Amino acid sequence: MQGNKGAWIRGIVIAILLTAVGGQLSAADKNQPSEDKIAVVNGAVITRSKFDRAVSFARQRAVQMGKPLDDARLKERMLKQLVGSALLYQESEKEGIK
Repeated sequence: MQGNKGAWIRGIVIAILLTAVGGQLSAADKNQPSEDKIAVVNGAVITRSKFDRAVSFARQRAVQMGKPLDDARLKERMLKQLVGSALLYQESEKEGIK
């Protein structure tokens, strides 16, 4: 149980860091052609370029840490983190947290 809690907390921290590194979604991101959209989270677009940056960053980290890479799993994990990050950001805005 403790290991799951630690993994969950690490996931949240990584999601927050990805949001900080990636910056906020701009209005220009929302107007991207549909083929550049990886996901839409309550109207906020996760673009291909943002996804690719997150995957590239995660690959670099995995290589630095000597962890084996499963590309499909890595991409799935990054998409989940970006969606989670967008949801966390939206909820913080809704609650008035800056």
